[in-house]
Amino acid sequence: MNVQQDYELAADYFRRAFIEGKSESASFLAEYYYQGNGVGQSRINAMMWLMLATEYNSTMPGGQLSQETLYRLDENKSFLTQELSPSEMGRAKERKDDFIKKNLES
Repeated sequence: MNVQQDYELAADYFRRAFIEGKSESASFLAEYYYQGNGVGQSRINAMMWLMLATEYNSTMPGGQLSQETLYRLDENKSFLTQELSPSEMGRAKERKDDFIKKNLES
C-alpha cells in the first residue's frame, strides 16, 4: 500500500495536540521545522518547539515526557544552540513566550 505523507497536516495536528497537553508533539514539530517538513524550514522555530517541549512539560495524564525523552530533547537543544546566534536564540524565546500567551494562558 502506498500512503502519501502529509507533513503540513501532521504539523497542524501536532500543534493542536501540544495545546491539548501532549508535550511530546512539540518534539515532532521541532524536527519538522529543522528539516522543513510541512512547514517552512526554520532553526529558530525548531528551537522554540524544543523550548516548549522541555520547559512547558505537561502535567496532564499521558502528556508528560519521560526522562529519556527530556534528556534527548535537551541534547537537541544544546546542539541547536551552537547553530544559532544569541539574537536568534532571543527570537526563539520571544516566539515561545508569544505562543504560550496566545495558546496556553487563559
